[in-house]
Amino acid sequence: AGADTLDDLQAMFARNGIAVVIVTRALPIAMAAASLVAGLSGMGRAPYLVACAAGTAPVAWLYAYAGARSRATGQWLPAVVIVSVLPIAW
Repeated sequence: AGADTLDDLQAMFARNGIAVVIVTRALPIAMAAASLVAGLSGMGRAPYLVACAAGTAPVAWLYAYAGARSRATGQWLPAVVIVSVLPIAW
């Protein structure tokens, strides 16, 4: 079953690997799992790094925005709400 599962993952990553890496950047456990599967599937380094950057940029922007809003308002609530809702909304 292990070889069949790896073959299935390789086929799935050949079709959708970049999208999977992009979408899972905001989800810590899924991000680690997708990175592991990307390596096992033979995904190239350059496509993987581009997908990581494309998926991380919006998340980093939202975290920075949350911090800036909290600092501008003098309240921590905007940061907590944005950071808490992001993984659920993503």
